[in-house]
Formats: sequence, C-alpha cells, structure tokens
Amino acid sequence: MRIERINLYSQKLIGLMKKTGQELLETRKSPPDAKNIDRWLGDQEKIKKTAAKMKGELASMKQAQERQKAEEEGLKVLMTCLEISRRIISGDRVPPKDHEYLMKHDMELYVRSITMRRYKEDPYEYKQLSEDEKSDPLQTAMDAMASSGSANSISVPKLDEII
Repeated sequence: MRIERINLYSQKLIGLMKKTGQELLETRKSPPDAKNIDRWLGDQEKIKKTAAKMKGELASMKQAQERQKAEEEGLKVLMTCLEISRRIISGDRVPPKDHEYLMKHDMELYVRSITMRRYKEDPYEYKQLSEDEKSDPLQTAMDAMASSGSANSISVPKLDEII
C-alpha cells in the first residue's frame, strides 16, 4: 500500500481560492441590488481610503530614505574631516587638497587642528584622503605635468595658430 503525499493546507487554500474567485465573478456579473448598494459603495470607499493611506505611507517612506541618504553623506564628510584633522594634529604631512577639503567643510575644525599641530621629527606623508568633488581637467593636467617633471616641455600654440 502506497501513501501519497497530501498537503491538506494547500488543498484548503486551493478550495478557498476557487470559492473566492467564484464569488468575485458573481459580484462582477450582477450589479449590486438596492439592498446591498450601500454596503457595496461603503466597501469601495474603504478600498479608496486604504489605497490613499498606502500612497501616503509610501511617500513618507521615500522621504525618510532620502533623509537617510543625506545624513549618510553628511556623516561621511564629517568622518573625512575628522580623519584629516587627526593627521594634521599628529604632525604628519597632509596633502594640500585635504587642507582645502577641511577648510571648505569645517573651517573651525581646521583652525583648531592647525593650532594643535605637534612637531614630529619624521612625519609620515599621507596620500590624499578626500575625494575630488569636481575634477577640473586643466588642474589635473597641470598636476600630472608637475609631478612628472615635464613642465618645461609644454607646447604653447602661437598666436597665428589660435586665430
């Protein structure tokens, strides 16, 4: 004798879905009668109110998500500023771009960092921590030429070539 696997829950669920589907078809086929029209209209209003509440909740969730992203970006800037400040205070060499970044975002912290700077005999030279917000191609090219030592080999166009 072989026993088949029967999932009673799924059988009940299928029966309930069929019954609900049939009731839905019957209500769609026949318009509500005079007795049930008030109840039917009340149900429609409840559905509309629920949909409006859901839309409002969705909008508030989107606003909360945008606020969270803005706060995360603000915290990222703050953490970068604090790390640059720590490097300056410890007496290590910090790139000029990091100095500018700290001045731009928190001038008071920059002033405190400079006044609290310690002398260090062998300062560690850090790479740039701050990200370039707007990359200026001319400045990038000038920095590249200055670092490679090819500043003397710049070809300047003549006035006749420009016109």
